Amino acid sequence: MINCHIYTLLREGPETPIQVHKPEADIGSKPSTTALLDMLQSKLRVTQQKRLGRIDPESESAGSVLPCALRGWHDQTTDFNALSWAIAESFEAGLRDWDDKWRGHLMVATQVMFEQRFLWVYWLQEREAWEVDADGALRAVASIDTGQLKYAANVQVSTWAKDPSALTLTLVTARGVPELTSSFENAFHLIDEQDKTAETGRFLDVVEGYAELLDDDQAADTRKEVVSYCLDKARSGEEADIRELSGQLNPDKPEAFANFVYEHDQDARPPANPDAKSLRNYVRFAGRDKDISISFSSHLVGHGINYNAGDNTLLLEHLPPALKDQLERHLSR
Repeated sequence: MINCHIYTLLREGPETPIQVHKPEADIGSKPSTTALLDMLQSKLRVTQQKRLGRIDPESESAGSVLPCALRGWHDQTTDFNALSWAIAESFEAGLRDWDDKWRGHLMVATQVMFEQRFLWVYWLQEREAWEVDADGALRAVASIDTGQLKYAANVQVSTWAKDPSALTLTLVTARGVPELTSSFENAFHLIDEQDKTAETGRFLDVVEGYAELLDDDQAADTRKEVVSYCLDKARSGEEADIRELSGQLNPDKPEAFANFVYEHDQDARPPANPDAKSLRNYVRFAGRDKDISISFSSHLVGHGINYNAGDNTLLLEHLPPALKDQLERHLSR
């Protein structure tokens, strides 16, 4: 079951109060709502801008509005209407420092599925579009900008209710409006944000330890398979599973990689929100400036490609045939 409210928040100019227009009805059952939510949730799953963290456990005991409203909705002591309005009030308070003329829409949606409860909050901006009227004339109309997901939040409410210290909060924020960023962070009391670069690096350190036990070809294939698996899971929004990955790396010994990870770093796992740059750099180095562009597999370092940090030189052996042919033709002129 889906419930959904869309509030319109606006300020007509500096020093004027924020207006909050309540929706007339719950639109969660409308096909158009489902279609928009599906689109936004898909963007949220795959965006590399999402941030994982926790809702501060102390915020609920301190009586903070949103965590208390979440608890009431989870325990069914309050309804969706109360939760939705608590969120709208939190954002109205958080946006008071945004002292310009602005207008936006706050979309609050909840879903109960297989006894699991979820919350989504999206900030929707308008953009100008054009339509052709019955007389064939163009007319400017306002439409929701779904091209980019700039501000959003998701809470796995059932998991949070059982374990408030779990990483159950996902945020997406942009640099454009700091007041919006702080409103999302403060309303949801974000703490202990995941350091995805460090988490990804920690897992890759264990992968490298495992790869060093293999021959060169197997090691290179293992590195590529790990990176491909993590990136595919990130794109699909599915949870990475170390045993599934282990089985893909060695179908004949499906527990080998998982057992190695457990023995060497029990807390290292395929990151739920990986740092894509770290993953790609693990298997491939690349760089460019105005005169040169170069890219090569990382396993070639020390095996046909040698870097001397002292004099900042890179020695390439076994050039690609196409590059070799171009050089020979150029030098023969």
